[in-house]
Amino acid sequence: DIFRRGRLLTSSRQAEPQTAFQDKFSETLQAEPQTNFQDKFSETLQAEPQTAFQDKFSETLQAEPQTDFQDRFCKTFLLDDCADLLNLAWQKGFDDIIENRVAMRTLDILNQGVMDENDRRADYAGRDIEISRFWTGVDVVNYSSALSLSGAKAMVDKSTELFSLEPGGDSAARLVSGLTKGLLRPNLKFDQEAWDNRVNEAKAKIPTSFQLKAGEIIVREGEIITPLAALKLEHINNESSKALSLRPTVGLMVLLLVFLTVSQTLIHLDRDGSETDYRELALTCFLLLWFVLLAWWADHLSRGVLLKELAHVEPRTIFIAMPIPAAAMLGAIFMGPRRTVYLCFLGSFLGAIAIARVDTLSAFLYSCNGCIVSIWGLRHISERSRFIPSALLASLVNCLTMTALTLADGNLLSVQHTYDLIAAAASGILSGILASGFVTLIEATFGLTTNLKLMELGNLNRPLLRDLMLAAPGTYHHSVIVGSMVEAAAEAIGANPHLARVGAYYHDIGKIRKPLYFVENQTGENKHETLAPSLSALVLIGHVKEGAEMARKEKLPQSVVDIVEQHHGTSLMSYFFHKAKENRNANSPEINEGDYRYPGPKPASKEAGLVMLADICEAATRSLTEPTPTKIYELVRKLVNQVFNDGQLDSSELVLRDVTETIRVFNNILVGIYHHRIAYPMTNQEVQNEQAAKSKVIYGHLNLEQGKKTTN
Repeated sequence: DIFRRGRLLTSSRQAEPQTAFQDKFSETLQAEPQTNFQDKFSETLQAEPQTAFQDKFSETLQAEPQTDFQDRFCKTFLLDDCADLLNLAWQKGFDDIIENRVAMRTLDILNQGVMDENDRRADYAGRDIEISRFWTGVDVVNYSSALSLSGAKAMVDKSTELFSLEPGGDSAARLVSGLTKGLLRPNLKFDQEAWDNRVNEAKAKIPTSFQLKAGEIIVREGEIITPLAALKLEHINNESSKALSLRPTVGLMVLLLVFLTVSQTLIHLDRDGSETDYRELALTCFLLLWFVLLAWWADHLSRGVLLKELAHVEPRTIFIAMPIPAAAMLGAIFMGPRRTVYLCFLGSFLGAIAIARVDTLSAFLYSCNGCIVSIWGLRHISERSRFIPSALLASLVNCLTMTALTLADGNLLSVQHTYDLIAAAASGILSGILASGFVTLIEATFGLTTNLKLMELGNLNRPLLRDLMLAAPGTYHHSVIVGSMVEAAAEAIGANPHLARVGAYYHDIGKIRKPLYFVENQTGENKHETLAPSLSALVLIGHVKEGAEMARKEKLPQSVVDIVEQHHGTSLMSYFFHKAKENRNANSPEINEGDYRYPGPKPASKEAGLVMLADICEAATRSLTEPTPTKIYELVRKLVNQVFNDGQLDSSELVLRDVTETIRVFNNILVGIYHHRIAYPMTNQEVQNEQAAKSKVIYGHLNLEQGKKTTN
């Protein structure tokens, strides 16, 4: 209708008189007798005379001004550039060829189906839809064949490109394209009521119960998911989301126990039958469960079981954010780096198995790398600030590992990779925070000791050490020197220098009770001169027992208490033993050597063995009248060999190489402490006074030996 009216108005725009139009019309009618045409025309128009038709036609041309036609044109074609296209149509005279092309292209696209953007739903992509048509009934087509309004307009541009090849085709192509776009309207609408009815009908047909068999295939890849298959999958997902099923859990626990048994056997294989430390075994179980529980928690978070908001987050991202390296940090602090490396491999393997929604190899590699680098960062921890660089290092390695894994997948420049990097960095930082907080809790729960605790106990201002300094200053000074000796030796042979130093500080705290019975605290009288050798031996044995009691009362770590009990081992108190043999009468029973030996036990660690050797060497060096480097070295070597040959170090894990290195370190320290000083020059008067003093002492000593009294 628009094109017909346009063609008529085009003739009017060319100022063709109405009579001329009538003449043309009459000429057209001359080909056929007018009476015959009038008869046919009258039959169609119900006997309306030709004159009446001419009058109506003239009224139509006169009644519709051009401005009204422009409004009708713009309402028919919804266009932004309506005026430009109308002018172009005037120029083309509303050609019927253009009309046919516009009509045919519009009908082709509308027959394919055009949807409003609001009715296009991504959930139905790849599925078949039903289109109800008035003439042809219901057609079933694929959802992807229906076009959006924007997609339909894009097709118009492609289909009209060929018009430009014709003469004057550029303007014609533009006109056809613009008018076709203006005519396009969404002709498909989502029928929500029909959809709901179909859904309810489908649900009514689904059985209320069903049985699943092992190995049953619910749906194959590429197949359409039926309502029954969807229901089965939903129930399987709900059941797996509630908790880990019984059989996988039991299997995982059995696997955990097997690995624990094997690992503990290997760890204690070289300990010569020494008893297993069940506290460390309990800590190992706790740290392995840390890996498994975090993986289990990440799996449940990704399913939305614990927090519905996290159901849309990628399972891999949630797993990456878990503070898994915290277990490695705690293991490095309490069990040492070497054992914790094995723990990390085992824990990472178990954690990778526990989380089903993340690739097992990726989870294993990610956990291993972050944990091992955390161990390296805490290998020599002596203060809590070491957690910061360790956490940052773990974050860095986590990010690098995540980048490498993502690069292997080919999605390096995706938004998801950014989320994974943020989660990896957060994992390292959170691990450092948790490990720092758990240290004190594990110390109290498992009774284990860390270097951090030993650093606190090594403070010489602690009450027990201050009591030792006030009650037994000689013993206190001796303990400080022994602490320096064993710390240096422990660093040289790979033992724990912090434990060795703290053990040396507290090894003689039992002397607080009877300080004057020990030679380093005596200033004149020796109380043992009035005691029987057996009683003197009991006093010496008593300082070990009393020291252990005081250490337990002070709640010192068991490792320190062990050093207090073991620092003399079962060694012989040779001075009092030989004195007892000399004082024995002929009729008296034989002297039992066991009565003059310390009750032990023998040193059971490298640190306890070092304290025993340093205690003996430092005390003996004090007795040297001329402590030259040669004499000190010979004395230290002799004493250490005596202890070694007596079997006191059999359980201490000290090997011959360690003993040799210990002798060297002890010799260097003792030579530095007890070497001769250079005599400062004295005045003549000071020299005379010193000579007079020596002569009086010698003279008086000689006279006393002769039994004469002196008055000088």
